[in-house]
Amino acid sequence: AEKTSNKTMLNVYFKGLSAIQSRWGYFEKAALYEKKAISYIEDDCGALSIALANLGVIYSQLKDFTNADKMADSSIKVGKICNVWNSVGRNYSILGNSQMEQKNYRNALVYFKTGMQQALLHHNSKSSIGILHRRMGDAYEALDSLSQARESYLHALKIIEGDHEMTNAVYLSLSHLSYK
Repeated sequence: AEKTSNKTMLNVYFKGLSAIQSRWGYFEKAALYEKKAISYIEDDCGALSIALANLGVIYSQLKDFTNADKMADSSIKVGKICNVWNSVGRNYSILGNSQMEQKNYRNALVYFKTGMQQALLHHNSKSSIGILHRRMGDAYEALDSLSQARESYLHALKIIEGDHEMTNAVYLSLSHLSYK
């Protein structure tokens, strides 16, 4: 791909390398590869929107919430310009997660609710919608709105049926909630 200057293939390869590094927990390397992938994107705002969202997730894993928020905001802006909405729920999750980490639970809840509205409106994945429900539950729990937290967790369970990892996480959240 480098010999032929095939930018599309280079983008795909570097995104793949980024995904592998993320999976292994090497988020700094993942960020470098994702940035490299972005550098090869030309005239494809859909790909750019997704790549920016991916980079936002990586920065969140690194606890670099300033850059995570910048990438999520950029992805949302690119998505609006290009009418690409498949990452909108994930982007609002990133923004809400940043607020959760900073203990700004009310702000987090606003992002999660906005993300939910946008994700439903634009038919985002069940996974994205389930994650938003779970994170809304986390925000409600942090605000001691325990009945609303329970309701959000139960909605998440309905949506993520079949995703065992997510189901386990939601049941763990429900058990913490029951303890409270």
